[in-house]
Amino acid sequence: MNKIKFFHIADLHLGSYREDKLQSLNFETFVKLIDNAIHENIDFLLIAGDVFNSPLPKIDLVDDFIKQINRLRKQNIKIYVIGGSHDYSLLGKSFINIFNTSGIIKDVCRYNVMKDEKIELIKTSNQDLKINIYGILGRRNQLEENIFKNIMPLSLNKDYFNIFMFHTTIEELVKDDKYNFKKNFLSILPKGFNYYAGGHIHKNIIVNEQDFVISYSGALFPNNFTELKTLKPSYNCCEYDFNDKKLIVKHKEINTYDTMHILVEINNNTPIEAKNILIDSIPIKEVAGKIILLEIKGVVDGKISDIDINNVVEKIYIHNALIVLKNTSNLKSSLSQDIDKENICIDNSKIEQDMVNKYINDYDELKIVENLLQLNLEQLEEETKKQYNQRVLEMIKKVFQ
Repeated sequence: MNKIKFFHIADLHLGSYREDKLQSLNFETFVKLIDNAIHENIDFLLIAGDVFNSPLPKIDLVDDFIKQINRLRKQNIKIYVIGGSHDYSLLGKSFINIFNTSGIIKDVCRYNVMKDEKIELIKTSNQDLKINIYGILGRRNQLEENIFKNIMPLSLNKDYFNIFMFHTTIEELVKDDKYNFKKNFLSILPKGFNYYAGGHIHKNIIVNEQDFVISYSGALFPNNFTELKTLKPSYNCCEYDFNDKKLIVKHKEINTYDTMHILVEINNNTPIEAKNILIDSIPIKEVAGKIILLEIKGVVDGKISDIDINNVVEKIYIHNALIVLKNTSNLKSSLSQDIDKENICIDNSKIEQDMVNKYINDYDELKIVENLLQLNLEQLEEETKKQYNQRVLEMIKKVFQ
């Protein structure tokens, strides 16, 4: 084989939205990705983490996912994956493990922990395609960084195309517009690979160097209000020629929906005035079939609840909007006692990171905190309250044991 072609995707977050229509759009985007993969006749698919939004997704969603993966398998397209921070479970009960065991996909996060805590990566090879793939899964709060720091040097087969998959943040790539990462990133990621396939960062980043490419493919589907406003579903299409050792990586987008962002500013208006401003700001004839992102900010001279924003949303739906998402986090009341309870937001990620930082110098305590943060404390759909309480209790017992 002189050439290979593959897709690199990440951050599908299947099942992440409460709204049925958004869940359907999310999965529809994944189906279109599968369609494109078959049409492009790719050799393999890389999924760099966060397949689902939970390590224990709904069974119907898992069944639908398998059906789409089997479409690829029927075309002899291989699927290689690592778990992401949303896939990861302390108890190891992730569907990634089940898929791997059943042979549906190949989990390439494989390594041995040596006596000195050094990490020996184990390759996943495909001799027909002449590829070697290594990977490290993602954990919450970047806790996988301890693994990266201890990775042992590798002796890579230069006759093969070598891929390293990761689901973590490389700060130099994300924050530096000039991508001045060379002196730092190679101290974090193992050296010598042809392609570094990243997940976790939802925007697309591609950095071409002489000997390698490092890239975040971007989220296959935006995961919140802000991302729907600024990002499009995206992935990478990659081709490698073994003869001239040239790698071409192209960023591609999938169009499954149209959005309309409506920003309304309230400047000390009464609730009635604010509602009229809101209604006048909506191009009602243009909302049909679109995701409407309604963002309201400013200060209202009275109670926020008196604006009756839900009534405005209903009027938008009457004109056949696909779905309306509202963001009022920056809408305040002139009345100090008026708190918009709907928009009180506790930053769980900051709380978790503060806990990690507090115990970072004590290994035993850090491991306990780390393991507690990995617990899936959401009540499952089929669980009774008694079953849920018992499951949580058993998980916490296991952490302290």
